[in-house]
Amino acid sequence: MTSIIADINDNRHVFKSSVDHFFSKINISKQLKSSNFYKKSGFSCTQILKELFALVFTGKNLYRNLLSDDALLTFRKNTAYRFLNSEHFNWEKLLYKVMSQLISEVDRLTGKDRESVLIADDSLFSRQRSKKVELLSRVFDHTSHRYCRGFRMLTLGWSDGNTFLPVNFNLLSSPKDEHVLCPVQETDKRTNGYKRRQQARMSTTDVLIEMLRNAGSIPARFVLFDSWFTLPQTVIRVKRENRDVIGMVRITEKIHYFCNGKWQDIKSIYGSICNKPCGSSKIVGSVCVKIREQRDCELEECTDAKIVFIQEKKSK
Repeated sequence: MTSIIADINDNRHVFKSSVDHFFSKINISKQLKSSNFYKKSGFSCTQILKELFALVFTGKNLYRNLLSDDALLTFRKNTAYRFLNSEHFNWEKLLYKVMSQLISEVDRLTGKDRESVLIADDSLFSRQRSKKVELLSRVFDHTSHRYCRGFRMLTLGWSDGNTFLPVNFNLLSSPKDEHVLCPVQETDKRTNGYKRRQQARMSTTDVLIEMLRNAGSIPARFVLFDSWFTLPQTVIRVKRENRDVIGMVRITEKIHYFCNGKWQDIKSIYGSICNKPCGSSKIVGSVCVKIREQRDCELEECTDAKIVFIQEKKSK
Protein backbone atom coordinates (compact mmCIF):
# COMPACT_ATOMS: atom_id res chain seq x y z
CA MET A 1 0.00 0.00 0.00
CA THR A 2 2.86 2.36 0.82
CA SER A 3 4.46 1.84 -2.58
CA ILE A 4 1.15 2.55 -4.35
CA ILE A 5 0.72 5.85 -2.50
CA ALA A 6 4.31 6.81 -3.25
CA ASP A 7 3.80 6.04 -6.95
CA ILE A 8 0.66 8.21 -7.07
CA ASN A 9 2.50 11.07 -5.41
CA ASP A 10 5.40 10.73 -7.88
CA ASN A 11 3.00 10.85 -10.84
CA ARG A 12 1.33 13.94 -9.45
CA HIS A 13 4.71 15.60 -8.99
CA VAL A 14 5.71 14.85 -12.59
CA PHE A 15 2.37 16.07 -13.91
CA LYS A 16 2.54 19.26 -11.82
CA SER A 17 6.01 19.95 -13.20
CA SER A 18 4.69 19.56 -16.76
CA VAL A 19 1.84 22.00 -16.10
CA ASP A 20 4.23 24.49 -14.48
CA HIS A 21 6.57 24.24 -17.48
CA PHE A 22 3.73 24.81 -19.96
CA PHE A 23 2.36 27.81 -18.06
CA SER A 24 5.84 29.28 -17.78
CA LYS A 25 6.54 28.82 -21.50
CA ILE A 26 3.41 30.67 -22.60
CA ASN A 27 3.91 33.31 -19.88
CA ILE A 28 0.44 32.77 -18.47
CA SER A 29 0.71 35.60 -15.92
CA LYS A 30 1.17 38.14 -18.70
CA GLN A 31 -1.65 36.63 -20.76
CA LEU A 32 -4.03 36.74 -17.79
CA LYS A 33 -3.21 40.35 -17.03
CA SER A 34 -3.77 41.44 -20.64
CA SER A 35 -7.11 39.56 -20.65
CA ASN A 36 -8.40 41.48 -17.62
CA PHE A 37 -7.88 38.68 -15.09
CA TYR A 38 -7.24 40.16 -11.67
CA LYS A 39 -8.11 39.62 -8.00
CA LYS A 40 -7.92 42.11 -5.16
CA SER A 41 -6.85 39.54 -2.57
CA GLY A 42 -6.50 35.84 -1.85
CA PHE A 43 -5.19 33.28 -4.30
CA SER A 44 -3.72 34.62 -7.52
CA CYS A 45 -5.48 34.05 -10.84
CA THR A 46 -2.46 32.10 -12.08
CA GLN A 47 -2.63 29.62 -9.20
CA ILE A 48 -6.39 29.11 -9.50
CA LEU A 49 -6.25 28.61 -13.26
CA LYS A 50 -3.31 26.23 -12.95
CA GLU A 51 -5.11 23.97 -10.50
CA LEU A 52 -8.37 24.05 -12.44
CA PHE A 53 -6.42 23.30 -15.63
CA ALA A 54 -4.84 20.26 -13.97
CA LEU A 55 -8.28 18.84 -13.10
CA VAL A 56 -8.96 18.16 -16.78
CA PHE A 57 -6.19 15.52 -16.84
CA THR A 58 -7.04 13.81 -13.53
CA GLY A 59 -10.41 12.35 -14.49
CA LYS A 60 -12.25 14.32 -11.79
CA ASN A 61 -14.63 17.22 -12.23
CA LEU A 62 -14.61 20.26 -9.99
CA TYR A 63 -17.58 19.23 -7.86
CA ARG A 64 -16.30 15.70 -7.16
CA ASN A 65 -12.83 16.95 -6.40
CA LEU A 66 -14.13 19.44 -3.86
CA LEU A 67 -16.02 16.65 -2.07
CA SER A 68 -13.10 14.24 -2.14
CA ASP A 69 -10.88 13.74 0.88
CA ASP A 70 -7.91 13.55 -1.49
CA ALA A 71 -8.64 16.95 -3.06
CA LEU A 72 -6.11 18.40 -5.47
CA LEU A 73 -7.20 22.00 -4.96
CA THR A 74 -5.73 24.24 -2.29
CA PHE A 75 -8.68 26.65 -2.27
CA ARG A 76 -12.36 26.26 -1.46
CA LYS A 77 -15.28 25.97 -3.83
CA ASN A 78 -16.44 29.59 -3.45
CA THR A 79 -13.06 30.77 -4.74
CA ALA A 80 -13.32 28.50 -7.77
CA TYR A 81 -16.92 29.46 -8.58
CA ARG A 82 -16.25 33.20 -8.25
CA PHE A 83 -13.27 32.81 -10.56
CA LEU A 84 -15.23 30.89 -13.20
CA ASN A 85 -18.30 33.15 -13.02
CA SER A 86 -16.58 36.53 -13.03
CA GLU A 87 -18.07 38.91 -15.59
CA HIS A 88 -14.84 40.90 -15.88
CA PHE A 89 -12.56 38.14 -17.16
CA ASN A 90 -12.15 37.96 -20.93
CA TRP A 91 -11.91 34.20 -21.55
CA GLU A 92 -12.25 34.68 -25.31
CA LYS A 93 -9.16 36.89 -25.45
CA LEU A 94 -7.19 34.56 -23.17
CA LEU A 95 -7.91 31.54 -25.37
CA TYR A 96 -6.93 33.46 -28.49
CA LYS A 97 -3.62 34.68 -27.01
CA VAL A 98 -2.61 31.23 -25.78
CA MET A 99 -3.59 29.51 -29.02
CA SER A 100 -1.78 32.12 -31.12
CA GLN A 101 1.47 31.14 -29.43
CA LEU A 102 0.82 27.43 -29.87
CA ILE A 103 -0.16 27.88 -33.53
CA SER A 104 3.02 29.82 -34.26
CA GLU A 105 5.06 27.02 -32.68
CA VAL A 106 3.28 24.31 -34.71
CA ASP A 107 3.15 26.27 -37.96
CA ARG A 108 6.90 26.79 -38.15
CA LEU A 109 7.41 23.00 -37.98
CA THR A 110 5.27 22.27 -41.04
CA GLY A 111 6.37 22.52 -44.67
CA LYS A 112 5.67 25.58 -46.76
CA ASP A 113 3.67 23.49 -49.26
CA ARG A 114 1.10 22.54 -46.62
CA GLU A 115 -1.93 24.83 -46.36
CA SER A 116 -3.25 25.88 -42.98
CA VAL A 117 -7.01 26.38 -42.60
CA LEU A 118 -9.58 27.71 -40.19
CA ILE A 119 -12.53 25.39 -39.55
CA ALA A 120 -15.90 26.73 -38.41
CA ASP A 121 -18.68 24.49 -37.19
CA ASP A 122 -21.57 24.58 -34.75
CA SER A 123 -22.96 21.80 -32.60
CA LEU A 124 -25.78 21.37 -30.13
CA PHE A 125 -24.98 22.04 -26.47
CA SER A 126 -27.93 20.24 -24.93
CA ARG A 127 -29.41 21.24 -21.55
CA GLN A 128 -32.60 19.21 -21.64
CA ARG A 129 -33.04 19.07 -17.84
CA SER A 130 -32.22 22.72 -17.20
CA LYS A 131 -34.99 25.14 -16.23
CA LYS A 132 -33.29 28.29 -14.95
CA VAL A 133 -30.16 28.60 -17.08
CA GLU A 134 -29.74 32.15 -18.33
CA LEU A 135 -30.64 32.59 -22.03
CA LEU A 136 -31.66 28.93 -22.33
CA SER A 137 -33.51 28.57 -25.62
CA ARG A 138 -35.16 26.16 -28.02
CA VAL A 139 -32.49 25.16 -30.54
CA PHE A 140 -33.02 23.12 -33.69
CA ASP A 141 -30.83 20.01 -33.79
CA HIS A 142 -29.85 19.26 -37.40
CA THR A 143 -28.90 15.70 -36.47
CA SER A 144 -32.20 14.59 -34.92
CA HIS A 145 -34.26 17.22 -36.84
CA ARG A 146 -36.11 18.38 -33.74
CA TYR A 147 -36.00 21.24 -31.25
CA CYS A 148 -34.07 20.80 -28.00
CA ARG A 149 -33.40 22.88 -24.92
CA GLY A 150 -29.89 24.26 -24.87
CA PHE A 151 -27.50 26.37 -26.92
CA ARG A 152 -25.63 26.26 -30.21
CA MET A 153 -21.89 26.09 -29.66
CA LEU A 154 -20.07 27.82 -32.52
CA THR A 155 -16.41 26.80 -32.67
CA LEU A 156 -13.54 28.18 -34.72
CA GLY A 157 -10.37 26.10 -34.94
CA TRP A 158 -7.05 26.06 -36.76
CA SER A 159 -5.62 23.02 -38.51
CA ASP A 160 -2.64 22.12 -40.70
CA GLY A 161 -4.12 18.77 -41.71
CA ASN A 162 -2.57 16.93 -38.78
CA THR A 163 -3.08 19.14 -35.72
CA PHE A 164 -6.27 20.87 -34.61
CA LEU A 165 -6.23 23.76 -32.13
CA PRO A 166 -9.33 25.70 -30.98
CA VAL A 167 -9.14 29.43 -31.56
CA ASN A 168 -12.51 30.70 -30.35
CA PHE A 169 -15.96 29.53 -29.31
CA ASN A 170 -19.35 31.03 -28.48
CA LEU A 171 -22.48 29.66 -26.88
CA LEU A 172 -25.37 31.07 -28.90
CA SER A 173 -28.94 31.47 -27.77
CA SER A 174 -31.79 32.19 -30.16
CA PRO A 175 -32.14 35.68 -31.70
CA LYS A 176 -35.94 35.22 -31.55
CA ASP A 177 -37.56 36.23 -28.26
CA GLU A 178 -40.23 33.54 -28.50
CA HIS A 179 -37.54 30.82 -28.45
CA VAL A 180 -35.70 32.13 -25.37
CA LEU A 181 -36.92 30.19 -22.32
CA CYS A 182 -35.03 32.03 -19.57
CA PRO A 183 -34.49 35.82 -19.59
CA VAL A 184 -31.12 37.49 -19.35
CA GLN A 185 -29.98 38.88 -16.00
CA GLU A 186 -29.19 42.55 -15.50
CA THR A 187 -25.45 43.07 -15.95
CA ASP A 188 -23.09 46.01 -15.98
CA LYS A 189 -22.81 47.06 -19.63
CA ARG A 190 -19.10 47.79 -19.22
CA THR A 191 -18.21 44.16 -18.44
CA ASN A 192 -17.22 41.33 -20.76
CA GLY A 193 -20.14 39.33 -19.41
CA TYR A 194 -22.60 41.83 -20.86
CA LYS A 195 -20.86 41.73 -24.25
CA ARG A 196 -21.01 37.92 -24.28
CA ARG A 197 -24.73 38.02 -23.51
CA GLN A 198 -25.32 40.46 -26.35
CA GLN A 199 -23.25 38.30 -28.69
CA ALA A 200 -25.31 35.23 -27.76
CA ARG A 201 -28.41 36.85 -29.29
CA MET A 202 -26.72 37.74 -32.60
CA SER A 203 -27.14 35.71 -35.78
CA THR A 204 -24.67 32.88 -36.32
CA THR A 205 -23.20 34.49 -39.44
CA ASP A 206 -22.54 37.80 -37.68
CA VAL A 207 -20.81 36.03 -34.80
CA LEU A 208 -18.74 33.97 -37.23
CA ILE A 209 -17.53 37.05 -39.12
CA GLU A 210 -16.63 38.71 -35.83
CA MET A 211 -14.66 35.65 -34.76
CA LEU A 212 -12.78 35.62 -38.07
CA ARG A 213 -12.02 39.32 -37.71
CA ASN A 214 -10.63 38.77 -34.22
CA ALA A 215 -8.48 35.92 -35.56
CA GLY A 216 -6.97 38.11 -38.27
CA SER A 217 -3.37 37.30 -37.30
CA ILE A 218 -3.87 33.52 -37.44
CA PRO A 219 -1.92 32.10 -40.46
CA ALA A 220 -4.62 30.45 -42.56
CA ARG A 221 -5.57 31.10 -46.17
CA PHE A 222 -8.80 29.10 -46.28
CA VAL A 223 -11.91 28.80 -44.11
CA LEU A 224 -13.68 25.42 -44.15
CA PHE A 225 -17.48 25.19 -43.81
CA ASP A 226 -20.18 22.61 -44.07
CA SER A 227 -23.32 23.18 -46.13
CA TRP A 228 -25.05 25.04 -43.28
CA PHE A 229 -22.65 27.99 -43.65
CA THR A 230 -21.82 27.85 -47.37
CA LEU A 231 -24.23 30.50 -48.58
CA PRO A 232 -23.29 33.15 -51.17
CA GLN A 233 -23.75 35.95 -48.63
CA THR A 234 -21.49 34.24 -46.10
CA VAL A 235 -18.82 33.41 -48.67
CA ILE A 236 -18.67 37.02 -49.84
CA ARG A 237 -18.41 38.33 -46.28
CA VAL A 238 -15.57 35.93 -45.55
CA LYS A 239 -13.79 37.04 -48.73
CA ARG A 240 -13.86 40.59 -47.36
CA GLU A 241 -11.81 39.30 -44.42
CA ASN A 242 -9.05 38.34 -46.91
CA ARG A 243 -9.66 34.60 -46.70
CA ASP A 244 -10.94 32.09 -49.25
CA VAL A 245 -13.70 29.56 -48.60
CA ILE A 246 -13.91 25.81 -49.15
CA GLY A 247 -17.27 24.30 -48.30
CA MET A 248 -20.11 22.04 -49.30
CA VAL A 249 -22.92 23.58 -51.35
CA ARG A 250 -26.55 23.13 -50.43
CA ILE A 251 -28.67 21.20 -52.91
CA THR A 252 -31.60 23.59 -53.11
CA GLU A 253 -33.56 25.48 -55.76
CA LYS A 254 -33.59 28.68 -53.68
CA ILE A 255 -29.90 29.57 -54.22
CA HIS A 256 -28.77 30.61 -57.70
CA TYR A 257 -25.36 31.00 -59.37
CA PHE A 258 -24.57 32.87 -62.57
CA CYS A 259 -23.40 30.28 -65.10
CA ASN A 260 -23.54 30.18 -68.91
CA GLY A 261 -25.13 33.61 -69.14
CA LYS A 262 -28.00 33.08 -66.68
CA TRP A 263 -28.78 32.49 -62.99
CA GLN A 264 -29.26 28.79 -62.25
CA ASP A 265 -29.65 26.56 -59.21
CA ILE A 266 -27.12 23.85 -58.43
CA LYS A 267 -29.16 21.04 -59.98
CA SER A 268 -29.40 22.83 -63.33
CA ILE A 269 -25.68 23.50 -63.34
CA TYR A 270 -24.94 19.87 -62.56
CA GLY A 271 -27.16 18.76 -65.42
CA SER A 272 -25.19 20.92 -67.87
CA ILE A 273 -21.84 19.48 -66.71
CA CYS A 274 -22.77 15.77 -67.19
CA ASN A 275 -19.15 14.59 -67.20
CA LYS A 276 -18.22 11.21 -65.80
CA PRO A 277 -15.19 10.58 -63.60
CA CYS A 278 -12.19 9.31 -65.50
CA GLY A 279 -10.68 6.15 -64.04
CA SER A 280 -10.00 6.53 -60.32
CA SER A 281 -10.77 10.28 -60.34
CA LYS A 282 -13.68 11.25 -58.10
CA ILE A 283 -14.17 14.64 -59.75
CA VAL A 284 -17.23 14.64 -62.02
CA GLY A 285 -16.67 18.17 -63.30
CA SER A 286 -16.17 21.80 -62.33
CA VAL A 287 -17.42 25.19 -63.46
CA CYS A 288 -16.63 28.84 -62.70
CA VAL A 289 -19.64 30.85 -61.54
CA LYS A 290 -20.51 34.19 -59.99
CA ILE A 291 -22.28 34.65 -56.65
CA ARG A 292 -24.14 37.66 -55.32
CA GLU A 293 -24.79 39.03 -51.85
CA GLN A 294 -28.14 40.61 -52.73
CA ARG A 295 -30.68 39.61 -55.36
CA ASP A 296 -30.59 43.04 -57.03
CA CYS A 297 -26.77 43.18 -57.34
CA GLU A 298 -25.33 44.08 -60.70
CA LEU A 299 -23.20 41.45 -62.43
CA GLU A 300 -20.09 43.63 -62.03
CA GLU A 301 -20.58 43.57 -58.26
CA CYS A 302 -20.71 39.75 -58.08
CA THR A 303 -17.87 37.58 -56.77
CA ASP A 304 -16.15 34.81 -58.72
CA ALA A 305 -16.38 31.27 -57.36
CA LYS A 306 -15.73 27.73 -58.51
CA ILE A 307 -18.02 24.74 -58.00
CA VAL A 308 -16.49 21.27 -58.14
CA PHE A 309 -18.78 18.24 -58.44
CA ILE A 310 -17.40 15.15 -56.70
CA GLN A 311 -18.62 11.58 -56.97
CA GLU A 312 -20.34 10.44 -53.81
CA LYS A 313 -18.43 7.84 -51.86
CA LYS A 314 -20.35 4.60 -51.67
CA SER A 315 -20.66 3.05 -48.23
CA LYS A 316 -19.64 -0.57 -47.90
